[in-house]
Amino acid sequence: MYTVRLLNMSFNHEDSFCYVLLHRQIFPESMYSYNTFHWYHNSLFSSPVRTYGLFDNNKLVGFWSVEPRILNKQCVGRAFATAIHPDYRKRGLFSMLSEQAIISEKIKKQYEYILGFPTVDKDVIKSHLKVGWYFVDDLFTYCISTNKIQ
Repeated sequence: MYTVRLLNMSFNHEDSFCYVLLHRQIFPESMYSYNTFHWYHNSLFSSPVRTYGLFDNNKLVGFWSVEPRILNKQCVGRAFATAIHPDYRKRGLFSMLSEQAIISEKIKKQYEYILGFPTVDKDVIKSHLKVGWYFVDDLFTYCISTNKIQ
């Protein structure tokens, strides 16, 4: 049975440890420390970053995060770090997690809009479109690999 709930990202809370382990498994190139994740979720912005977790019984198998931003003088949420464990993909779980998280965010009424900036070649775009997201604009982006900086 799958459930969705807001994760407790407090320092040394079990949810935060499970999140970091799953994040490292899904995004091995990120290489963030536990302390960096805690700082990012709890101290970087004027209000905390919220992360919703998808559970298979008590096992965290996916997450969906939203951070506070100001865009054109409006409070918006930026959806990021949205992912499902590879063993659980192609079951409609990302759509379920996204829908639950967006409903929860609408109830909180903190943001005028929730925005996403997925990279063009990512599979997550198809999943976002399934749950009602739509394209507003294409943005030019670039990436710098920190592994190449000396």
